[in-house]
Amino acid sequence: MKATRAAFTEGIQQALAKGHCPICSLLVEFQNTLITGTKIEEVNRVCNYHAWAVAKVAPADLAARIFYRMVAQSGQVSVPSGELSCDICESIYEHDGARIAEMIQQMKGASVRQWMTFQGSFCLAHAQKLGNALPAELRDVVGEIMSRNRKELLEELTALLEHLTHGDRTGWGALGRAAEFLTSQRGILR
Repeated sequence: MKATRAAFTEGIQQALAKGHCPICSLLVEFQNTLITGTKIEEVNRVCNYHAWAVAKVAPADLAARIFYRMVAQSGQVSVPSGELSCDICESIYEHDGARIAEMIQQMKGASVRQWMTFQGSFCLAHAQKLGNALPAELRDVVGEIMSRNRKELLEELTALLEHLTHGDRTGWGALGRAAEFLTSQRGILR
């Protein structure tokens, strides 16, 4: 499963890339836009992961304002349990729902469904969400996609293990693809 990606995407069809969950790809892009763009000014709460991401890549003046507000409020009672404690996570969660709905609509079209069946991938989390939300006649398509993905990953991991027994480090990309398959793309919290 060799990865190929577009530089910027706006929808599911533009995010289709062999070996990658298109929903995760769009969520990572959305997250990066939130952290590096002017919308970061609206953020008041960040989790551990997003605090470090903001510190690393957000414009320094905007990151300093966010952290200033958070430090100033740090003596107050925290967010009630059950509520998201990170504005970025909350935005991603909402965007995730919109992208799932978009994927469902795209899967109804023959061209996307066919491409996904033969080349597409989903992470386990998005496959489960789609399986629960798709009409019955399309659930089997997600099952076929996941079966093919599993088979390809197992073959790649078997080849990697064989290479490693001979001291050959070829095929390490399979580890990243397996991680994405199992847990979603890096930075998308579940």
